[in-house]
Amino acid sequence: MVPLGLAAALVDQARQVGTHDYAPQFLSLEFGELIAFSAFVAAGILWRRNLAAHKRLMILSAVAISDAGFARLWMNGFKVTVPGHFGWWLQFYWGIALLLIAMMGWDLWKRGRVHPAVLAGAALLWTGEWIATQLFFSPTWKAMMIALVNAWGYRG
Repeated sequence: MVPLGLAAALVDQARQVGTHDYAPQFLSLEFGELIAFSAFVAAGILWRRNLAAHKRLMILSAVAISDAGFARLWMNGFKVTVPGHFGWWLQFYWGIALLLIAMMGWDLWKRGRVHPAVLAGAALLWTGEWIATQLFFSPTWKAMMIALVNAWGYRG
């Protein structure tokens, strides 16, 4: 899934070159979610004998790639644009934050404490989201991603 996800992200950007939708810096979000997905799947495989951790890590792998649906809901349903870094984060990552809070709430309700896998997962996701948001607004990152998309060139 990860190699195809990377290829799909690059093809999508290559198809948008020259249009008003072209935003190669958006690859920060796509690369970040694929890194997080990979980390959770790998950790889930390593912890497969610990059922509680394994289940949470597998759920976190799905949560890591769920931003697209929540972003579409935000853009098509709420139609509210908040400017700046926080607005961009909110538009794309609000759903992941809700899912993580729900997972923590479930653990608190059922176990009386949040499972360490959920805490570690939340830390990884929120750190990755912060980095992706910073990169999205970085002119250096944008220039690097323009060069990467141009080098990729394949439009599918």
